[in-house]
Amino acid sequence: MDDRYRRGLLVTAVNTRGPAYRELAANQDIILRTLNPVRKDIRSATDLEEVVRTLKRGDTLTLLVYTMGASTKVVTLEIN
Repeated sequence: MDDRYRRGLLVTAVNTRGPAYRELAANQDIILRTLNPVRKDIRSATDLEEVVRTLKRGDTLTLLVYTMGASTKVVTLEIN
């Protein structure tokens, strides 16, 4: 794995009732950065929580995600 992907946040679980269900895969996806509503590198759960805390129901969160063994993808989640 390329070193730049080791700096992200590994997804370890996905809530089946949450907005990331069917979008992110546990133990396969690494969140690298948020793209919307702010651009921020994600290195820890705290980094991601800081961004999510600013969101309200109906907002969208766009992430740059690396899927292990594949490539990067952009995932947009609606906060509910």
